[in-house]
Amino acid sequence: MQTVLTRYFELLKDSLKTYVNLKDNVGMGRTEIAQTLANSNPMRELYVLQFRFIGDSLRYLVDNLTSLTNAEFNDTIGTKTIAFVVFIICICFGYLVLWVPFVTKMTKDVSLINTLVTVIDVAL
Repeated sequence: MQTVLTRYFELLKDSLKTYVNLKDNVGMGRTEIAQTLANSNPMRELYVLQFRFIGDSLRYLVDNLTSLTNAEFNDTIGTKTIAFVVFIICICFGYLVLWVPFVTKMTKDVSLINTLVTVIDVAL
């Protein structure tokens, strides 16, 4: 990264020197100076460096964003899975807490009804 920036500023300095030299030349107009600068090697290298630097920077940023998004997604999936398992365990525990006393009372009621039916002589 530092070498790219160093090379970029060197090329920019060379381009500026070329511009000053061309501007001092009385016979050239603005259009000719612009064409000469645009067709010079330092300007082409500047363009390539800018293009590659921007492309590499964006690629790095996208890769970094993708990895962070994937890590966050994996963390949230793990948290949601744990929360779901805890929810299911709480539902099972609540079911047992509510159902066991009901079954116990129902068993007592059935045995009471059974004894009452046997005590009462039903004549048909």
